[in-house]
Amino acid sequence: MPRNIWYRNVVYSSSDPRAIFDAFVAVQKSMEKDPKAGIQMSCGPASFTVAFVYGEHTDDPAVFAPFDRLVPTAERTPPTNGTALEFIRLQTPPQSELNSRDTVGVTTLLDTDLYLDIYKQYLATASANNNTSAAFLLSIQTFGTAATQIAKRNGGNALGTSERAQTWWNPIAEWSSSTDDAQVHSALLQIGDYIKHESQAKGLYDPFIFLNVAAHDQNVLASYGCKNLGFLRGVSRRYDPTGVFQRLQNGGFLVSRS
Repeated sequence: MPRNIWYRNVVYSSSDPRAIFDAFVAVQKSMEKDPKAGIQMSCGPASFTVAFVYGEHTDDPAVFAPFDRLVPTAERTPPTNGTALEFIRLQTPPQSELNSRDTVGVTTLLDTDLYLDIYKQYLATASANNNTSAAFLLSIQTFGTAATQIAKRNGGNALGTSERAQTWWNPIAEWSSSTDDAQVHSALLQIGDYIKHESQAKGLYDPFIFLNVAAHDQNVLASYGCKNLGFLRGVSRRYDPTGVFQRLQNGGFLVSRS
């Protein structure tokens, strides 16, 4: 991400989720022709919060025009020419140290109907687990073809990301009671499994798992593909022949466990 960027955070009602997802998919498709653009969205039962970002100082980037026909309920951050650091701080407010937090990651391709089905399943799962102290959120990040192409030009693609526009789904839960740990984690995995199976049925599944949003029991490195996992194991053996960083780390996604 460049230092100087344009960004905006807007809230929309969840009363017409199809309209939101239609606009979101349209932007994702337009981003394939404009790799400076980025978009992500947090979906809740009552609202959608959309973050727009562009990789230089500008005014009203045309790539985000599909959202112009939608009326926001609030504008959390007005259009701003600022810095990447400012944007990151806005997107990552401090989290309570008293609460537990869990997450799962699944990747799909672009499709409004699939997005709508996933959102409905998220709502159903959150409702079915309202006997817990958990708050559930459905976060969406995007990844364009250009990133993979640039990686290949610069020496390789160890993550194994495919050369196509992707959606990185990230169901999240935060809760306060330790007695809810198992139930909440199971609920998140249920959403993740639904996303995987529905996208597979529609031919829209991608096996890549984005490490930053993965559950602790997902096999992230294996999702990079056998060839890339073998390459990473070779790097580990060459630069860490005694396995110090495999044996002494307290958990994490390690090649020795993949």
